[in-house]
Amino acid sequence: MTNKILFPALFLCLIFIASCKEDDLLKNATPAKVTTNTNTGNTGVTTAKNCSPTLILMKDGTEESKMTYQYNAKGLVEKFNSEGLNYKIEYDAQDRPIKLTDLDKANNYDDIVYDEKGFLSEIRVFSMDEKGKKVGPYVNKITVNTKGDITKISYNLAALSMRFGAEPDLNTITTDINFEYDNNTNLKKISTLNKNKKLINLVENTSFDTKTNPFSKNSFQKAFIFEILGLAFFGEDLTYSLNKNNPNQTKITSIFADEPILIDYKYDSYNQQGYPEKYVRASTAFGNRVRVDWNVVYSCK
Repeated sequence: MTNKILFPALFLCLIFIASCKEDDLLKNATPAKVTTNTNTGNTGVTTAKNCSPTLILMKDGTEESKMTYQYNAKGLVEKFNSEGLNYKIEYDAQDRPIKLTDLDKANNYDDIVYDEKGFLSEIRVFSMDEKGKKVGPYVNKITVNTKGDITKISYNLAALSMRFGAEPDLNTITTDINFEYDNNTNLKKISTLNKNKKLINLVENTSFDTKTNPFSKNSFQKAFIFEILGLAFFGEDLTYSLNKNNPNQTKITSIFADEPILIDYKYDSYNQQGYPEKYVRASTAFGNRVRVDWNVVYSCK
């Protein structure tokens, strides 16, 4: 069962983490303006109120890949590409993401639903069966607090099964995933039951820096809740994109393993607006340590 989900799921990681051989891409970042740095508190340095990632680069040894972001006129992520994976996000009149579509498989899409207060209430997942016929919706119900922060998702594993080709024994399972936050609305813990029905911390962030997470200003990450949590089941953490600040250390425990994966972030440099530009992500699991070098290219206006 695990291998059938894990192989395609890891490819989805390219949506968020990537790198590239072409150093010229780094030269395309838009020069920022000279004014007060609202993120770092420094004056007399380059700053812009809005910096949006346009390219994320990742290098793991000799392996390289890249991810590009395209924005609409309102500065919202509209399309992105990662090594042949192509996705589109649609928004409503209030600039909230309402649909995530795989442009290469049009029947693979998520509908994002809001309640009367404007808070997330459901993620409805659609997919294709073995004959290419659309199936769904597979509903993932969301509970929020008074501020609209997610506190629980009744995660539909049948949707994960259909989307990523898992064994049919998942088809009747829904599991609750609970969220805890620190005082700065960063994710402190995400907990759920593992394969043995034992409560585990699927994700635990032990500390953060004081700088602004570049993804926190763009609501498009809400469109990926289903995919982000699905990957966490298998030990891949993309929840960093949901935080206000940048994590320093994260522990992630797959529902299929007892030993957590420890992820350390070392921020070598921030850009002049105070956003992380070059950093190292080092993962330790089962006695092995893997270093990945990251570069983020921004457009600042």
